[in-house]
Amino acid sequence: MDGSDHSRAALRWAADLAAAVGGELVVVHAVGLLEHMAPADRGAEVETWCRPFRGRSRLRTVVRDGPPSLVIAAVAEELGCDLIVVGTRGVGLAPRSLGSTTLALLEDAHRPVVVLPPGRRSQALSGGLIPPGPERPTPLGPDRTAGAHWAR
Repeated sequence: MDGSDHSRAALRWAADLAAAVGGELVVVHAVGLLEHMAPADRGAEVETWCRPFRGRSRLRTVVRDGPPSLVIAAVAEELGCDLIVVGTRGVGLAPRSLGSTTLALLEDAHRPVVVLPPGRRSQALSGGLIPPGPERPTPLGPDRTAGAHWAR
């Protein structure tokens, strides 16, 4: 979670999923080299981002120093997370469809990664774990290419 519109959309989608399946939502923020806030201050900001989702499911936040993809992948392994949900891009300005953190996470993570497309708004899940139609995230197969199929 970096506070970008893309990460906020991913957070909303992940919160809906956690609430629908009775799971725990773990929100991770990596304090990178370019951060201007101390980790403690950033933790308070992450808590503010998560406030609307408290009470819907179990929720915890983790704030750590380090490169975002490595921090997210490490936390997911340590906590035994079933799934990692990210936006296509964060606060960077590179003109490409996937941001550097998302691309690196696809390499670094040993857990399934859901990449939520841009401009999607989270809505209550219905008819299964994956929302129907345009709300559906991009499925990535084992070789990290689009083309996996959704199970119902």
